[in-house]
Amino acid sequence: MALSPELELEFDTEQEVEIETSRTYRIDFENKRITNEMISGLDAVSTVCHFVPTLPTFCLLNV
Repeated sequence: MALSPELELEFDTEQEVEIETSRTYRIDFENKRITNEMISGLDAVSTVCHFVPTLPTFCLLNV
């Protein structure tokens, strides 16, 4: 992959990839409370996808 005509870079394709789990607390949207139950996987991703759009814009600027 050339970045410029004069420079040719080679990348090491064999890198160890650490899989990070998506763990978070369960959110009870009906009672507007965060529970003490930890969830992971698709349930955690789904919770975050429902929660993030409810945040005010200024909260997302520091991400």
